[in-house]
Amino acid sequence: MAYYSMVVNSQKGALLGAYHDLFTILLILGIIMLLASIGKAVTGKGRSLVQKEQHILLPAPLVKTNKKGKFST
Repeated sequence: MAYYSMVVNSQKGALLGAYHDLFTILLILGIIMLLASIGKAVTGKGRSLVQKEQHILLPAPLVKTNKKGKFST
């Protein structure tokens, strides 16, 4: 019985230690992500929710010339 309680207590301790380490790592990662998102919002380098309009370039209109090389209207 003593061996069983020792094994159970050591398993609980290992599991709690693993959860504590995982919580610490995720907390640090969350803080880094928060600081990064604040930095992107302040600098304006973040992804915009609305995409920018793309300007489509149209070809120049054709200009007709007469036989003498002068432009006609």
